[in-house]
Amino acid sequence: MEDYLKTDSDKIITAGDFLRNFLNIINITQKKFSVYTEIEATLLNKMINGERIISLEYALIFSKLLNTDPLIWIEIQAKNEFKELKPKMSERLSRMTLQG
Repeated sequence: MEDYLKTDSDKIITAGDFLRNFLNIINITQKKFSVYTEIEATLLNKMINGERIISLEYALIFSKLLNTDPLIWIEIQAKNEFKELKPKMSERLSRMTLQG
């Protein structure tokens, strides 16, 4: 996860992708993990599939159970949002100036 944050690659890996990998590594199903986290299974599935963001609350829960820094989940999402937004705003930003 830390390596992803340090790279400048154009490839986007979602926080949900990282969560899916964690669950595969520890060999636990989404349904079982939803029980441990007290998160509704459908919501957990939406986070894993990138349909919902991982909130600060869930970042704290995941960090506790998976022994990660809670901010890393939020930083991954912020990096990805920036990657998606920057090209969309490129033209608009190029027109902006503080000069008269």
